[in-house]
Amino acid sequence: MNKMRLMAALAALGMMAGAAQAVTVSSNFTVQITIVNECKITTAPGTIDFGSQGLLDTTLTASTTFGVTCTNGWGYTMALNTGANDNGSGPRMVNGSEDVAYSAALSTASDTGTGSEQTHTITATVAAQATPTAGTYTDTMTVTVTY
Repeated sequence: MNKMRLMAALAALGMMAGAAQAVTVSSNFTVQITIVNECKITTAPGTIDFGSQGLLDTTLTASTTFGVTCTNGWGYTMALNTGANDNGSGPRMVNGSEDVAYSAALSTASDTGTGSEQTHTITATVAAQATPTAGTYTDTMTVTVTY
């Protein structure tokens, strides 16, 4: 008789197990990011090349562009230094002890970030001047972005 009761109990348990339903529970969680104000020069300026010139008897102009990416809505300023060869009279491209004077300017000195790259122009000018000895004259300038 005990054996029959045990068999009946096991059969009842088996039927209950088949009738059990899966239970689902869930929980919400947060996903976040904190955006801080930042600017980067994302495309460096290229070489400003006045090409090959015989005489410096007319004004020459050449330019390059560079890209700045800043946080959307964040203001920034840009500035140029006066080059590595400034002799107190302004920037100079040099070759040995000789030089060619020039000036350089930004298309704008400030802007506001859009979150995407913004392109700015640097224009350099060589005014008519006495032509030095033939050769390649160079200088190095720096553009700085402050935010």
